[in-house]
This record gives sequence, C-alpha cells and structure tokens, in this order.
Amino acid sequence: MLTALAYLGHSSTLSFSRNVRNLLQRSSPIADPGSVSMERQDISYTRTLPPIALDLSSIALPKLSYAEYLTNTVIVHIGSLYSIFDADMFLQRLRRFYDDRDKDLEIDATLWHIQMLLILAFGKSIQSREHSEMGPSGMTYFTLAIEAMPDIRRLYEDPLLSIEVLCLAALFMHATDLLQEAYVTIGQALRISVTKVLNKRFPEALRSSNFEYQRRLWWTVYCIDRKCAAMLGSPSVMRDDDISIPFPEIKSGDESQNAFAIHAILSSHLGKILDAIYGCVILTVRPVLFSLLKPLLASNAPIPDGRHSSSPFESMLKMCIESAVQILKIMSILKQQMMCDIFLPYDIDALFSAAFALILIDIIRPANELLWDLPQVMNLLGEFVSRRVAPAQAYRSDLVQILELHTKLRGNNSRQHQDTGTMFNMSLVPGLDEYAITQPGQLVIDDLNVEGFDISDTDMLDNAWMWDMDDMSTNI
Repeated sequence: MLTALAYLGHSSTLSFSRNVRNLLQRSSPIADPGSVSMERQDISYTRTLPPIALDLSSIALPKLSYAEYLTNTVIVHIGSLYSIFDADMFLQRLRRFYDDRDKDLEIDATLWHIQMLLILAFGKSIQSREHSEMGPSGMTYFTLAIEAMPDIRRLYEDPLLSIEVLCLAALFMHATDLLQEAYVTIGQALRISVTKVLNKRFPEALRSSNFEYQRRLWWTVYCIDRKCAAMLGSPSVMRDDDISIPFPEIKSGDESQNAFAIHAILSSHLGKILDAIYGCVILTVRPVLFSLLKPLLASNAPIPDGRHSSSPFESMLKMCIESAVQILKIMSILKQQMMCDIFLPYDIDALFSAAFALILIDIIRPANELLWDLPQVMNLLGEFVSRRVAPAQAYRSDLVQILELHTKLRGNNSRQHQDTGTMFNMSLVPGLDEYAITQPGQLVIDDLNVEGFDISDTDMLDNAWMWDMDDMSTNI
C-alpha cells in the first residue's frame, strides 16, 4: 500500500468529523493535549508506475552554453509576469544533467527532463520570432515533452514541479492555438495547486520554508487560468472567494516584482469579469450589437441617422469605441518598438478584437471621419501571418470577410442615404496593404445614435440571439 497525506477541505465529511473530535477533545476533562490532524492518510494500492517514455540519448540537445542562453531568454521574456520555475535551481540542475551526459552516465528520464524540454522549446521559439509550417521553432522539443507527459499518479510524486510543467505546457499550447487543450491543462495545474492548499493563507508559524515561492507559483497558475478562460470564452473554474492567500506585494524600486504583482491583480479583475460581469456582456453588449445589426439586414431596414438624439446604450457604445481605439494605439506603439509578442497569441487577439468591434459598430452606426488606420492594422496582421503565427490567418480571413460584408451593406444603402461616410474600397482587398476603411472615431462617439431601432426592447435581453448565431455557425 502507498500512504501519503492529503489536505481536507471544510466541506469534507471526514474534515467535519475531525473538527467535532477536536472540539470534544478540548472540552474533555482528560483532554489529550494534541489535536486531531486535518489531513487524511491517502492510501492506495501499490502499483508500479510506468517509466517516463523519453529517450534522452536520442534527443538533439543544444550545447550547454546555448541551453543556458535559451533559459535566460525565457526568464527575461516571461519571468516578470509568470513565476514558472526557480531560475537558479533550474540552471544548477541543467549543468548537472549536461555534466552527467558528457560522462556517458545512464540517465533515467524524470519529470524535470520534460520541464527542460519545455523551457528549451520556449527559448528557441522566443529567440527565432518566427514560426514554421510545423509551428513555433521549439515545436520539436514541445512535442517530445507532451508525448512523454506522465499520468496524474506520477505528477503527484512531485506536485510543485508538476504544476510548473503544466503551466509551461498550457502557455505553449496557446502559442500553437491549442486553446481547448491549454484550458484543460491549466485546469489540472489549478486542481493540483488547490489540493496542495496553495490558495490558502496560513499563520506565519505554519508556513513552509518556501512560502514565497509557493505564493508566486499559485498566482502564476491563477493568471494563466484566467487567460485560458478568456481566450476560449469559458468560465474560470476557480472563484476568488475560495482564495485567501495574499497578492504579491508591490514594492518601491522592485520593477520585476511589481510587474508580477500588477499582472496578478489585473488577472484577478479579469477573473471578476469572467465570473460576474461576463454574464452582463453576454446578455447586454453582444445582444445589443446583434439586435442593432440584425434589422440592417432586412430589405426594409431603416438607415441610422446621426442627426437624432442618442440612445440608452450610447455610453456603452462610446466606451466600446474608445477602448478599441486605445488598443489599436497601443498595438501601433508596440509595433514601432518591435515589442509585439510573436510567440504568445495575446497581442494578435487584442488587435483582431478591437478592429472587428470598430468595423461592426461602423456597420451599425456609419462614421463621418477617418480616425484610425486600418491599413496599419492589416499590415500588422500580415506580419503575424508571414511569421506563421497559428491564429493569424483565421483572424485576417474573418476581418476581410466582415469588411466585404460591410462594403456590400454600404453599397446597398448608399442610394437611400448619401451621408454615411466614405465607402470601403474593396477593390484593394487582394493586396491588403493599401486597404482603406471608414473609421468610427470621435465624431461617431460624439453623435452615436440608433434612430429607427427600438433598442430598449427587452426581447434583446433573452438568449435568442445566441441561437441565431449557432444556426449561422453550422453553415461555416
């Protein structure tokens, strides 16, 4: 039999039993000075676990100096936002591994070697800043690591290392557009973290010697989980109410620590949006846009007129436009400074989301003036495509298709309403580089209206629009 200790949460029946025993024991006149443990003995039948299927001798690894360089590349690139591994400890073990390898010693593959492959995959992919047809440059190392990934029983032999490995795997899956796989993988890391009570605050006397490391590891898992949930459009599996461990502290002069702390705090806000406000987005923002768009597609659709008063949703649309324009400005600055993330997909997702929202709003409420640069957006998307970033082609294709639909709608309506702004020049679509677009800028924000539509109709707050979208998606 294998025996280990496992933490019991408050809702556990055994936990309740032991709380009662502790209470009775303290109340007894002959009380035992000790207390009943809130951990249970995790007993399972002895089973020989299969070895990790990784032949280290057959892998073409880089020289030690270059492996160290790739490791430091990972530390510089993501170390300020994620605390996925202890750099000093990893480098020491890396040098020891290479030393044993140079001595032709027989080395049994372990979970750490999978972590090594993932870190090399990250470093090589970040360094090259370009993907091949097979994926990021480090795809070979990543594939070997995933194929050798052990089952949950072996992961629990070293749970903290397992959490690190799963975090690395989930982030790399995002880079390869494996969003569902990343969501499931980080879910494993999250649940292992919870069973190791990384999410709970303990009195200082009961804290482990590596408490700070565990706290940073927890918030790393938390941040990646929130990103995975947002990218996939699924709920996060962890509520903030179940987390009592304090956020990392913001300290004056410690830029690296502060970046990590701010990232954790922002991820917490993202979690609140997913858990609380996300429902409002689904029930309010999206159905509003969809309900405004749907009448435009009818043959007798009224044409929006900018000369009339604003609607109840004017402020919401203003906020949407301002936010999208700000995102495009930030992306433009990142491009100028060559700081766009070519590896992880978060920048391109933000770029597409902002451009798509502005075009959709411009269909609903035609703009009067050009205030954002679509050619620049298309050029940046083209750069992502040329570097073979996984989701880039799909994003650009969707954007071009919505532009084509926009032009058709504008063409149909231009004979009825001549003051709708400049038309999209769709003859330039094939080249994309010289693409021009009517852009919803400040003038649109100033006189937003949806005259002709009863957008205060509560019917839009039901979920019927979702079913319409589902019907459309089946034909794609």
